[in-house]
Amino acid sequence: MAKFSRDASTGLFVGVRDFPRDQLLEVPYACDDAVDLAYRFVVNQRVALLPPRRVVLAISGSPQKEESKQRLRELGLAGVRIVRNVSTDVILDLLKEQSARAGREGLFVLSLASHGFQQNGDAYILGSTSEFGSPGTALRAATIFDVAAQASRSLIFIDACRDRVHQGTRGAAPEPGAAAPHIRRMNGVLGQVIFYAAAPGEYAFDDPVHQNGVFTKAVLDGLNCEASAPRGTVLVDTLHTYVDRE
Repeated sequence: MAKFSRDASTGLFVGVRDFPRDQLLEVPYACDDAVDLAYRFVVNQRVALLPPRRVVLAISGSPQKEESKQRLRELGLAGVRIVRNVSTDVILDLLKEQSARAGREGLFVLSLASHGFQQNGDAYILGSTSEFGSPGTALRAATIFDVAAQASRSLIFIDACRDRVHQGTRGAAPEPGAAAPHIRRMNGVLGQVIFYAAAPGEYAFDDPVHQNGVFTKAVLDGLNCEASAPRGTVLVDTLHTYVDRE
């Protein structure tokens, strides 16, 4: 049986709001998404699965809402490593580093909030210096999943479009103690779970009221035990059901 260790777990939370090469690509709440999810996994006592000094927050731009700005400060003070202006090369290097650190006994949590597109059957995620519709400047989703699989357990959240049309933004409407139950239940569990905001060819949307991606807001609410929690624990299946419904 493979044991689970919180102390061996790692996280990488990526939010790409700003694209210097094309300001029209701005994803308004991508940094808020990355910060809020990192905060939930590091600080929130209902989850608290990741030690702060084993977590990287990689962002391009800054969060918009005051709550997320305060959380960003708290995460930095707690020891979370903060990396700014993240290109695809930087994201890939951090991905390799953090997934390898998790090893066999840890959990690797990855979240990506950015632009995305679908081309020739492959999904791609943009870094800050990427060009929309250019696979050579973007990260192939299959590569992300393969690298993340270095960890024996990986939990991946992607809030990005898989739009086949080379235009628009993610927001474009067509137009310690509390973590103990999770830790016990993860002994003997191995594998990779991927939550993706959009099906191939579809959009991911932004929520201007809550200032998060719609998908990320549903994940945050689900982790806050709004998803069904058998015996006090939110499971992958119950989180999926909740996020899909929301």
